Amino acid sequence: MTDISPINRPAPPLAPTTGSAGRSAAPVNGAAAGKDQVDVSPVAIWVAKLHELPAVRQELVNRVKGQIQNGTYLTDEKVNGAVESMAEDLAG
Repeated sequence: MTDISPINRPAPPLAPTTGSAGRSAAPVNGAAAGKDQVDVSPVAIWVAKLHELPAVRQELVNRVKGQIQNGTYLTDEKVNGAVESMAEDLAG
């Protein structure tokens, strides 16, 4: 724990890690020397995709919620369109 600098003091420069005879240490986990590797967790991938989602169109959400509450959201035209779309997906 002596390598931790006290608060409000700059940290000392880090010396390069070397193996015996002044050579660089062997790569860890079989990584090739001179190549960087990054492992990204599934959660990090999910969070990155979450940030790529488009902004919520709150006015549309509010309008649809109101229509659902009023019983005016489902119309024969919307139901028929959904059924036709599902039939097309199943056919092919």
